[in-house]
Amino acid sequence: MEELLQKGIGTQVHYIPVNSQPHYIKICGEYNPKFFPITESYYQKCLTIPLYPKMSDSDVEYVIESISIL
Repeated sequence: MEELLQKGIGTQVHYIPVNSQPHYIKICGEYNPKFFPITESYYQKCLTIPLYPKMSDSDVEYVIESISIL
């Protein structure tokens, strides 16, 4: 995220695992990531990159090129 931000590309993590949400923890008790290894693995690697209707082709190419060299 930091490397892309340095290139002017903002990113987010939009999909936080359900089992780590406060409501889930309130209902099911303490959150322990070791019980959800696949979910945790995905969460540590996922990233939402820019994508919107008015994004120019050159912006799309810049994002692709920037990610490709990481």
